[in-house]
Amino acid sequence: GPDGAMRTLSLKSESIVYRNPMPGYVAIAAVTPCLLPLNDKEVLAFYRKGQAFYSADGMLALSRSTDAGETWMEEPPI
Repeated sequence: GPDGAMRTLSLKSESIVYRNPMPGYVAIAAVTPCLLPLNDKEVLAFYRKGQAFYSADGMLALSRSTDAGETWMEEPPI
């Protein structure tokens, strides 16, 4: 927070941070998410995206929520 105190997150509902746009055609998994609340409404989710958990094509990805985690939009590659 602004006073240097650590923010805490509470689970109010479940939502999907990343959804494979071509299931059945391309295998893409998003694993090991890390959430970073920026304020009461905006949250960033960093995660590893690739064909499998240990695949060589894995890269860091970012999604942003501006409604406290209800919906997510994938950001450009990091």
